[in-house]
Amino acid sequence: MNMRLIVVSVMLTLALLLAGCNADAPASAPTGAPVAAGNSEGTPAAPGARGTLPANFTPGGQRPPQAQGTRPANFTPPANFTPGGQRPPQATATPSSDTTTKAAPTAVIATGSEASGAAPTAVAIPDVAIPTIMPAAALASAPLTPINLPTAPTPAPLVSPGAPALTDAGSLRGKIIFFSDRAGYPQLYVMDADGGNQRLCNCSPILQTLVNNESVSPDGRLFLFVKVIGSSSLKPDYQIWTHDNETGYEAAAAGDGPSGFPGVDYAPVWSPDGRYIAWVTELHGNDEIYLRDRATGRSTRLTKTTWEWNKHPSFSPDGSQVVFWSNRESGRKQIWLMGLDGSSPRNISQNAYNDYDPIWVK
Repeated sequence: MNMRLIVVSVMLTLALLLAGCNADAPASAPTGAPVAAGNSEGTPAAPGARGTLPANFTPGGQRPPQAQGTRPANFTPPANFTPGGQRPPQATATPSSDTTTKAAPTAVIATGSEASGAAPTAVAIPDVAIPTIMPAAALASAPLTPINLPTAPTPAPLVSPGAPALTDAGSLRGKIIFFSDRAGYPQLYVMDADGGNQRLCNCSPILQTLVNNESVSPDGRLFLFVKVIGSSSLKPDYQIWTHDNETGYEAAAAGDGPSGFPGVDYAPVWSPDGRYIAWVTELHGNDEIYLRDRATGRSTRLTKTTWEWNKHPSFSPDGSQVVFWSNRESGRKQIWLMGLDGSSPRNISQNAYNDYDPIWVK
């Protein structure tokens, strides 16, 4: 028992002596110890308070610098190492809203035939001729070549090339001339009385004469015109009147509805015998054709539609029929025929174009 106490006492004494020796010996700087600024490497900095770092301590300053983006030769990544994860985050471009991964476009070369698996070309690529630049000396002596700039297309002629212009209505007597847009713009055409043999007509020189003849009585004494009754502020009434070339006397030629009716009456024409006057009225809210018998003083409505147009009447040479144009049924302007009493109206144009303003040549 006493021997054990002696051994323990000796061991404690030796431990105390060893501790005192270590405290008196100069300590060497351990690896990774902080170095004071301005001191040589290996000289320890003055220790601060216990558990704190000196004021001039720089994190990582004690390590040798490494090239950015490289790793030490002896670097061994840990199991959970993520490339770039050890670096501080940097600003990056804001991605677009469309985050769908898209394949890079594949260049397609047009070779005249589609290669297997290659995307087809929607439009063939034309061959482009690149001009060769001439030397300065050659340019000085080179002749000037005029440049032909593209010009606007020339409209088709109003009539067939070489067709003689008509200056007399004799060859057209009994025919119906009219305007049509079948060539893309208005042109004068002519057709037979039944609508057959429709063709271009170079009859512009006699058009004005034909129009004048429609409004002059057969004896040449009276002519029809539209007279405005009333002021513009009171909705004027457009009426059909006659003017006497011998006396200058003017009179209403056709009854056009109730007294004081503010309507529009226009396009009056004479019958070949001078007994009848046909004209267009808006009495019913749309365009309708009326006939006035000058012998009896009676007016008769020849066309009866709801909203359609019935315009530009013209009598046949014998006075038994009336030709006009209307947009009934098809919605297009077409040439129509009807009896003197408005019976048996029929479309004699029968096409997909607009035919209008007919005159039956007398």
